[in-house]
Amino acid sequence: TSDIPEDSPAVGWTMVNRIGDHEFGATLTDVLRQKNAYQIVPEGGGPAGGSAQWQATADPSKLTGADAASWAAAQQAAAGIVDGSISDPTDGATFFFSADDFDCNYKAAPGGFRSMLKRGTIQQGSYKSKSARRRSNYFFIETKNK
Repeated sequence: TSDIPEDSPAVGWTMVNRIGDHEFGATLTDVLRQKNAYQIVPEGGGPAGGSAQWQATADPSKLTGADAASWAAAQQAAAGIVDGSISDPTDGATFFFSADDFDCNYKAAPGGFRSMLKRGTIQQGSYKSKSARRRSNYFFIETKNK
């Protein structure tokens, strides 16, 4: 999930919305294993079995504080997406990033997003981050200019 647990359903839906697109993969596993996508916790490297963060998620009962809250939010969102009780709040978004501030000015966006915004291949979606913090998630929908 993202570092903003309140947006877990929206982030989860960006994953689901990518399934079957030739750019992202045919399955959820393909989508999740894409380089530089949804990899806040690195799988490989480090000690045997992956990074310390990755190993910690192997036994979620040992997570504490914000990590435990994020894990619970992600699990609840995933269950709701699968059972149909959480509909897509992003209107089909396939991209998101977290930032302290973003005003649709492509120069303020991270590198890859900057070029897609400049080319017009993505546009900001209508979903607004649920975060009450300064940092928010921004969601984007692919356009027909793809």
